[in-house]
Amino acid sequence: MKPFILKNIKIEKASLNYSDEILKLLNSSHNLVGYRDEKFTLNEVKDYIRGKSNLVLISKLKGEIVGVIIANLWRDYCYLYLFIVDKPHRRKGIGNKMLEYLEKKAEKEGYIGLLTKKRDDEMINLIRKRGYVKGDKFIYFHKRLK
Repeated sequence: MKPFILKNIKIEKASLNYSDEILKLLNSSHNLVGYRDEKFTLNEVKDYIRGKSNLVLISKLKGEIVGVIIANLWRDYCYLYLFIVDKPHRRKGIGNKMLEYLEKKAEKEGYIGLLTKKRDDEMINLIRKRGYVKGDKFIYFHKRLK
């Protein structure tokens, strides 16, 4: 997969070599998409990277990982599971370019879906700017087990 470069930002598919850096970012910054305050393990990060139907993208600035996308590609659907841009690097176009890159890679799936919280204005504004609309294809249900 050819990396994408934007003003010193390089977006590429993650390799296992970046597992520790990805883990650090996942556990130090709240997710734009995904569960806030979720703590990950190194084995989970490596499993995402190794997963046949997963796509893990990173964005690097001066060699430092500042953004991560974890998506699942399955049949005709791409599910954006986790999306993080480190807080000091937000509003620089990094998240927008990461989504653009994911959309190009997921084009053959034909559909990208994601969940975000109602009050996550930052993410809602970003995805609306990219042309995402509130879905009517799925209804989200959950059950607290603890």
